[in-house]
Amino acid sequence: PNPHPRPRLDHQRQPTHRTHHDRPTPPGWRLGKNNGTNNDGQIIDGRNWINYTTNLRITTEELCSKMTERYRRSPSDPIEKIPGKTWTGEPVITYQLTTVQSKTVIYTFYCVNTDNGNAALLETAAWAEYKDPVYSAAQILMTTWQWK
Repeated sequence: PNPHPRPRLDHQRQPTHRTHHDRPTPPGWRLGKNNGTNNDGQIIDGRNWINYTTNLRITTEELCSKMTERYRRSPSDPIEKIPGKTWTGEPVITYQLTTVQSKTVIYTFYCVNTDNGNAALLETAAWAEYKDPVYSAAQILMTTWQWK
């Protein structure tokens, strides 16, 4: 299920040689029905989703800031910047947004620089009670990701 609407990314895409990648699907996850729709890929575990989009012509800071604002339901929804995350060894800007809808939803946005000043985005959405499997799956993706 997709309890949260998916805002469109309006950023112009710029092709680079780091467009394609190999990534294993974390255990318990499968391709989502929105795989390739306004993203380069989506995986789901039945409750939560992870999307990734590459080659966005925007800085990582701008990208993560815009994503948190698009999903934010109220000015009081807390946004936390999480330090120390990496994606294939590259430092990433990471923001976590917590919103209250019918339940508490936690969005996490991982933004990394790619070639030619472009950015890639790994975004997760999880009901608060199911956040741990999403965090684990995102870590698997970011540590096993291979840019081509």
